[in-house]
Amino acid sequence: RWPMMMRVWLWGRGYNLSLQSRWHLLKQFSTEAHINSQSPLRFQAPTPALQKEWSESGRVLSDVEYQSVVDVLTSPVSSPKTIRRRALLGADADPDVYWANKDRNHDNFDKLILIQGTQGKLKEAFSSFRLMQSLGLTPSVATYTNMVHACSVSRDLPAALQLVRTMKTRGANPSLHTYNALVNACMRSGDVDRAFTVLDDMMGANIQPNEVVYTSLIHGCVENKMFDRAWSTFYAMREAGIEPDSVTFTTMIDLCSKTDMVERAINFYEEMLLLHVPLTEVTYNSLIHACARRADSHHYPLAFKLLQRMKADGYSPELVTMTTILNAAARSGDVKSAEIIFEELQSMIHEADPSDGGLLHALEIASNTMLNAYAQASFKDPTHATHYITRAEALFESIKTEKVPITQTTMNNMLRVYTRAGRLNRATSFFESFSTHGIVPDVISYTQLIGMLCRHRRMERAFEFASKMKDEGIELNYHLNQALLYGCALSGYIKTGMSLLRDMASAGMRPHIDDVVPFRQKCARYPDLVKEINTLCVHHRDMKQIFSPTW
Repeated sequence: RWPMMMRVWLWGRGYNLSLQSRWHLLKQFSTEAHINSQSPLRFQAPTPALQKEWSESGRVLSDVEYQSVVDVLTSPVSSPKTIRRRALLGADADPDVYWANKDRNHDNFDKLILIQGTQGKLKEAFSSFRLMQSLGLTPSVATYTNMVHACSVSRDLPAALQLVRTMKTRGANPSLHTYNALVNACMRSGDVDRAFTVLDDMMGANIQPNEVVYTSLIHGCVENKMFDRAWSTFYAMREAGIEPDSVTFTTMIDLCSKTDMVERAINFYEEMLLLHVPLTEVTYNSLIHACARRADSHHYPLAFKLLQRMKADGYSPELVTMTTILNAAARSGDVKSAEIIFEELQSMIHEADPSDGGLLHALEIASNTMLNAYAQASFKDPTHATHYITRAEALFESIKTEKVPITQTTMNNMLRVYTRAGRLNRATSFFESFSTHGIVPDVISYTQLIGMLCRHRRMERAFEFASKMKDEGIELNYHLNQALLYGCALSGYIKTGMSLLRDMASAGMRPHIDDVVPFRQKCARYPDLVKEINTLCVHHRDMKQIFSPTW
């Protein structure tokens, strides 16, 4: 019963095993595996008897391959390619240790070169390559392929090209895997044109590229931001009758995410479901990232549905994915969902390594995003603003206790909570406390505080802070002047407003006519002033002005 269930499970997970290999593995493991208490489909590592049985069947399994097979059955949430790479990265690449109990033959040299190359130890790989030749062993096509792979990992394209030239002169014709390794070397070195030249050479040698080669080309185009070429390569792949695999679809979804083509990303996702192509952890992360970035009424809920499905399939979302969803919830004012995601993020970081500097930075970003969520919610729902402020203050105190650095962004976000809720006294008091945290208010700090004062018609205080801002050497930008002008309109400060308009025009920040509508309406009783306002303002958007530092 159990071997049959395992066979169905392996097939369903999309592992690239032949039917004979699947059944042989299941047969071997059926007597060795023990059911793990956590899940009926997770198994403890089998005993070393498996390796003996493989040897008796005429198939010698290396330590790396043995560990890969073990990982396949004990880690159902990883692809075989990922598991094999993880095993290679964890293998000992020290020649003294490696050769302690091994014969110096072709197979063992090939495995050592592969391990060293995967770990980025190119010099050691070349040393093993030269040692192999000095012992009279002629490098095979597999040996050269492993060497090209090592050059690819270390981004040494000239060495990879020289190896391919050498193997051709010695009568060893490059295989499909050799060409694929060379394509990867070109793409990792940023030489996209050379990679497509390798594709032409490959076809000229009557070797038909497979989905792995095309996927490497597409991925390289995406990484080098050649998005149109990535699309054309994908279409060429399909015209050649080669069906995309899980990695290809994931790469295309990542392309759609980077170019804000969320609908196309969802189409690829639906096609994967239709064709029963397994979704990987990277697939889910790219999809969620694309939907969360759009964060509209349709894609925002879809991001949460994908997150739930991802967890149901046994995958763990990345920190970047969780942060993106948290940011989408913050922008939407969905505080409840944001708090749930934030708590999950905190647990992920604390379970990993709370003292890790990179994780502390991730927690800092998440905390700032959460403060933004409270600020947005207090503005959209003023009746519950006090509750959101209390939650924000508690979060701010927890940031101190968890030794997360208090940065300029953190202070500005906490200030934004008060200003968006219209808490004048608390906002002013918090602004004055910047120095106690070793932070100097910047233009964003002043803009938030002065904007709040203008909205509540506290113009004397607003101009007082504007004057203080100038004394500290911070120039008033376009948005701050616009806020002051709006406050003049609300308070009826026509003379002050006109003076401000003239100063803006003389400083090269002529406002757009649409941005001074409230003040222009306030001056409607004075035709001469309206005429002057029309002269001082521009009637079209100047993009150069918009992106200038003073704007």
